[in-house]
Amino acid sequence: MQYPSKVLVVGETIIDKYIYVKTIGMSPNEGIHKVKYLSEESFDGGILAVANHIKGFCNDVTVITGHKNMKARYVDGDRKLFGVSYIDDTEPEINIDVKGYDIVVVVDYGHGLIDADTVSKLCEAKFLALNVQTNTDNFGFNLITKYPRADYLCQNELEIRLACRDNNGRLEELVEMLSDKLNCNKIIVTRGKEDTLVYDGKFYYIPIVATEVKDVTGAGDAFFAVTSLYAPSKPMKEVGRIGNAVGSWKVQNICNRNSINPEELRGVL
Repeated sequence: MQYPSKVLVVGETIIDKYIYVKTIGMSPNEGIHKVKYLSEESFDGGILAVANHIKGFCNDVTVITGHKNMKARYVDGDRKLFGVSYIDDTEPEINIDVKGYDIVVVVDYGHGLIDADTVSKLCEAKFLALNVQTNTDNFGFNLITKYPRADYLCQNELEIRLACRDNNGRLEELVEMLSDKLNCNKIIVTRGKEDTLVYDGKFYYIPIVATEVKDVTGAGDAFFAVTSLYAPSKPMKEVGRIGNAVGSWKVQNICNRNSINPEELRGVL
């Protein structure tokens, strides 16, 4: 497999912090749940995690990002109790020049880094791989329709439905609608525990292969990062199969503690 020579990766930095605790019980005085602090661990998340996955396959990777956001999760054993977001949603000034890159990989987390002017510059890319995320901090306000084009699009089903403002329509029809709008004929829709939907003018449903799930945090980022490298040259049905293999590997790892590489990928294909 010939991977892209020069890759530009653009998106917000997120530091994922896991604070490990043990539940004590209900406070008799305040009526709140109390936990005992055990330890904590921080991981490169957001676009840094995406870049780390890509660096396992490509030597020349440039990252453009902005301020650091943090998402802390309180974890008791294998159960996440709750999370706290520390989001700086100001708009930092970044300089984008996509010339000379074989592929531009964009993960838009909707925290203020990518404005309309940046979108215009990104759309000048030779090959634009795009993932625009919906999360609790931007729900309903960060949609793929803010981009006029893409060469490869990877979204989950909720993000597709929000972009089309349609919660009940046939998913295939919504994908075709977005394909026409973005002039994009390479689209993957991840669907959690359900088969992955792949579109290249035809539709394919690729079975997921995960057998053990330790942690789903960062699985979508890993799926998108690796499939972006294969989408320019491989048949999309095969790209979907590779993505599901990456997802299977990722959910067996805690957060972004580890990054994938070709050897790890071969082990799950």
